[in-house]
Amino acid sequence: MGSVQHDLPYLDEHVLVVAAPPTRVWEALQEVAASLGVSDSRLGVLMATVLGTRPVRGFAVSTREPETSLVLSGRHRFSRYQLSFDLAGTLDGRTRPRATSHAAFPGVRGGVYRGGVIGGGAPLVSVCPILQTIARRATAGRS
Repeated sequence: MGSVQHDLPYLDEHVLVVAAPPTRVWEALQEVAASLGVSDSRLGVLMATVLGTRPVRGFAVSTREPETSLVLSGRHRFSRYQLSFDLAGTLDGRTRPRATSHAAFPGVRGGVYRGGVIGGGAPLVSVCPILQTIARRATAGRS
């Protein structure tokens, strides 16, 4: 697994086993990561403006170790955050992607935002479908 160091507090972690080799899972991860963040819709642009997201879409690649690790980072008025993906091959040719969330919510406003986001289950709701999409794309067309 990758040896990425995080300077943000740990939030949660999710793991899946995918019936595909690391190369295919890495390709799927790259595709999915490129689509993450705030959409270009009017509502997405408004949300990015109100929150002050940097980068505007919400995530940018901060670390990339091909077929091993990808770290996405971002920030806005109420939080700094990272979503890390680590890939590990299994002995039977499958891949175990692990998604780990880290975030800091500084100040009173950050604390209120954290209560709404974390208390509402947002990491679980958002990260699990990301891993499932990666698995679906990595195994597409395989029997």
